[in-house]
Amino acid sequence: MKRLLHVLSGDDLSIIRQCDKKVQNRFAWIGALVACIIVISFISFTTALSRLFNSYIIGISVGVFFALVTANIYLLVLYTLSKNMLPYVASKGAKWVSITLRVFLIGVFALIVAKPFELLILSPVLEGDIEEYRNEEYARRMKTIESVYGQSFKDMDWLEKHGDKDSNSSKTILLSQKNADVKALKFRIYHSDFYVQQLRLLNSKHLITWVFTLFMIAVFLAPIYIKYFLPEQADFYQLKREIETRLVLEEYAAFEISYTKLWQKYFQALDQAPIERTARLNLVMAEIQRNNFEFDVDYHDPPFRTMRKIDSRKFGEQDILLDELYNV
Repeated sequence: MKRLLHVLSGDDLSIIRQCDKKVQNRFAWIGALVACIIVISFISFTTALSRLFNSYIIGISVGVFFALVTANIYLLVLYTLSKNMLPYVASKGAKWVSITLRVFLIGVFALIVAKPFELLILSPVLEGDIEEYRNEEYARRMKTIESVYGQSFKDMDWLEKHGDKDSNSSKTILLSQKNADVKALKFRIYHSDFYVQQLRLLNSKHLITWVFTLFMIAVFLAPIYIKYFLPEQADFYQLKREIETRLVLEEYAAFEISYTKLWQKYFQALDQAPIERTARLNLVMAEIQRNNFEFDVDYHDPPFRTMRKIDSRKFGEQDILLDELYNV
């Protein structure tokens, strides 16, 4: 179970397993919260879609899909919030803008997931409000039906008064149609749960739901807090720095070897079958040979590129160049 929770924590399992018990328990708590988020997302999406489409098959199948999508996006964002242990040029402004955007995204997901879940739990408090809404909706639509059919009945009465013999049978048919429409209206009104309207009423009339919403947002943000504020001195980040630095340096060393071999092979082939080259290309070739086919960088700490080399060359003033160009 603890291993599964470590997998759900959204970070490198091999590093977590090498950490002390305290750090392992910290990531187990993160995994437990992520598991709760996945379960809540599944229940929330399934309930909402089942009631909207009036089909549990659609609700469960599509709910599973959206729950998995939410879980994957959440784990991706959670992984990107690990501290960068490689050398880099810090930019506090860009860093906090990036973190804020990701936290905002998690908050939006929390809000989307929270609302259907809140309705599932708090729907009993809405029974009176929904019954009142049904009665108001029924009365409003009945007024429309009465208005439409009332005018038709007036027309029939006028025709009957002026000697139309078929108006009586027409009134009977019209009355039958009215009764059928009223019956259909009553069925639709009193057999619909008004799911969207319940969401509106819950958030407008019962403000306690926003306390629940804030709690859900806190649940979604808790793994981020637990993970991001893990001290850099913890063995998790120390191991992470060691492994990532070694991998980068090994790949960079392999690239340098490949780069040198590539040019050595190229120049060997060039010596055997020389080609005509332009003056500019000759300069490039000469620079490559001067560097002994090695990859040249402008930084003291390749490949991290945090300390740029200082150009020690001395340049003359612009006037000297102009004199050389125009006062030959």
